[in-house]
Amino acid sequence: MSSKKGKRNKTILFSAVGTTDPISKNHDGSILHIVRHYHPDEVHLYYSCEMYKYEQKDHRMEQSLELLMQKMGFHFTVQDIYETDRDDVQEFDYYLKRFQEILAELYRNNQKARILVNVSSGTPAMKSALQSLAVFSAFPITPIQVTTPIKKANHMRDDIDAVQMFEEDHDNESDAPDRTSESRTTNLLKVTYRGIIKELIDAYDYRPAIKIAKKIEDDDFKKAAQMICIAADRLDLIRPLPTGDEEEQFSGVFEQKDMSREYLLYLDILVKQKRYIDFGRAISPMLSELMKRTLEQECDFDFSKYTYQTTINSSDGQSIDQPKVIVHWNVGAQNEIQEDFNITLFDSINNRNWKLYDKGFVRDGDLAALILTMHETLGKVDQTSYTQIWALRNFEEKVRNILAHEMEGISDKTVRDITNYGCNDYMRMLKDLSVPTGVIQSEELTTMWSTYKDINKQILKTLGEGEYVKEQKDQQTRSE
Repeated sequence: MSSKKGKRNKTILFSAVGTTDPISKNHDGSILHIVRHYHPDEVHLYYSCEMYKYEQKDHRMEQSLELLMQKMGFHFTVQDIYETDRDDVQEFDYYLKRFQEILAELYRNNQKARILVNVSSGTPAMKSALQSLAVFSAFPITPIQVTTPIKKANHMRDDIDAVQMFEEDHDNESDAPDRTSESRTTNLLKVTYRGIIKELIDAYDYRPAIKIAKKIEDDDFKKAAQMICIAADRLDLIRPLPTGDEEEQFSGVFEQKDMSREYLLYLDILVKQKRYIDFGRAISPMLSELMKRTLEQECDFDFSKYTYQTTINSSDGQSIDQPKVIVHWNVGAQNEIQEDFNITLFDSINNRNWKLYDKGFVRDGDLAALILTMHETLGKVDQTSYTQIWALRNFEEKVRNILAHEMEGISDKTVRDITNYGCNDYMRMLKDLSVPTGVIQSEELTTMWSTYKDINKQILKTLGEGEYVKEQKDQQTRSE
């Protein structure tokens, strides 16, 4: 007779009592079989109203366990837990909560003990609740399943003589097989974690998804974790992405484009995540780039003629990986520009003349004043681009500058109240301006904005759908 007792700490078995317990068709029911092979020190039995009526009638469980104890020569205690007024035995949520309370109490009183749960006895709701608790409990629980000798469901008998049934129990024979096994929880965990990962990456929350993917020791989850990490780095504008084998392995939609395109995608995700504070603070670099390109392409403006660059190679005495390039106006740049284009710089947003400072930084206000003046004076820059740049610059002055320098929050409604447009409207304007300025090509419009959705599809494809549902059906067929 096999035994799984071995050298170990205290062992506790918790089980619902099912219709095939304690003995059915001349073989152990699940409870008796687990006790026979695991030698628990304590057995805690949960009876529904119906099962407890049978027990009161003929004491079938009590007698069978006593007979097994005598035959096996080891001692254990039995604690009965029973319902007296609950007829619904198929409510999963109830049993999940009820069993969690019971198991938590057992753990609090026996923190060094090994806790076993029988997932082959009771109603489907009871078995599913115990299987779920074994996977997600904050403390260790080992689920044990027992297959029936004939590999299909057994049924209950009303008339039971416990002593006679025990004498006719074939599992008492010395060569009787051990039908217990620790129920695999990995597949359920995979399905659950896959669902969590899907929710996270659908919301573009890649960093938490990496932690979840790393919880499963599985090649698919390991690869998915690498893919999610690359997606997270890409969204965080970290450059360069992995090279060598990883770059080849995760090519395609994981290929990083130029920074202007990546930054547009980043802003788009901020709006989708409704991170309006971050969007407001982050809009300036993209607006600057679009205005510079607009001046170069629609106004024939040559920045190299009117500006010079300086480079910052360190910060607080520490060298930085990517030196920062600062663009300054040449001395006398304003007079030269006004003479070359025959204009007087004017800020039509604030209805005032505009000044470019000698050796000063090239500011967004400078670029906006140039574009607005050239549109109104020379008719350069088409009306749509002009209107959108004007609106974006207005947003930058009235919203972005406040968010960047003050401890303020903001909602999309507040943005709309202040500027007459919402954050989705401003993102649309950035997208519209990105085509004529050459940030993205017109033929890419159908694919560009689904980049991260395509990435998510590849990640989920790597994780697969799993076969948990199929395996559970197979287990239910085999189990009592």
